Amino acid sequence: MLNPLQIDPLRLTGVRNAFMRDALGRLRGLYDDLLAMIQAEFDQTQILNAAGDSSLLDRLVQKAKQFAEKRFGGTWADKYIAMAFRKGAQQSYQDVNRKDGAQELHELQKAINVNTVEGSSQGRSSLGKLFTKVKEVFAGIAQTIVGGVTRVLAKVLGKKPKASQVAKEVKEEVKKPEDRVRTTVETETVESYSEGQLDMLEHLGVRDVDVEDEMIFTTAGDRKVCKRCRALAANNPYTTTTARGLIPVHPRCRCKWKPSAGAAAKSSPPNSNLANLAATLLAPGNNA
Repeated sequence: MLNPLQIDPLRLTGVRNAFMRDALGRLRGLYDDLLAMIQAEFDQTQILNAAGDSSLLDRLVQKAKQFAEKRFGGTWADKYIAMAFRKGAQQSYQDVNRKDGAQELHELQKAINVNTVEGSSQGRSSLGKLFTKVKEVFAGIAQTIVGGVTRVLAKVLGKKPKASQVAKEVKEEVKKPEDRVRTTVETETVESYSEGQLDMLEHLGVRDVDVEDEMIFTTAGDRKVCKRCRALAANNPYTTTTARGLIPVHPRCRCKWKPSAGAAAKSSPPNSNLANLAATLLAPGNNA
């Protein structure tokens, strides 16, 4: 039997699947919006008599843009990015605290949790960049779809084609970026997890100016690990600075970061407050 942690060592299946359902649902919803527009316009066949009617084409394209913005604009993806980021932060918190003397924990007089990581300057910076990046990617996908739909409409205006034929061509344009949507969900979920890991480690006192900052590039450890990931793993260790942006190595990458045993330092066991916090952080109800 396959080990579930080899299939999904990052434990991101729930987040990834929810993100994927939402993204693909928005793609289908965009097609439904465009189909309704086509059916409404083709019920008024007289408006299609004049070939090259730029005002008509502009109006239809403007509607298509509004539909695309409704489906893919805004901050709808932020919650999935933040969920993956939190999971990565939780994993690093757990890794540091369960290793005997693996990392010296600095300035832990007050409880450190995932919320303080997200609220720290580094956390805000990382999440803000991730939010912006994902928003721009989906805006680009929407723009690609609108461009394809524009070409279809420009071609059929004045030719009185059947609505079903126009709908078929529009559907093809909407489906073209489906693989790109899937890849975006896969890669950005893993990248958010990775950034959450690194932010938590830095928040716990891991600094790239100290030898204790070194990280281990950890693959899933099975025969599915690609040559690129194996090559990066062979170059262990990394610092938290050089680690930035390396994961995901490729779409559907399953690699992650762990504290390096070579960077171990004698440290005191976590105090009781920290231990209690770790137990709360890692409770099933907080790992959603």
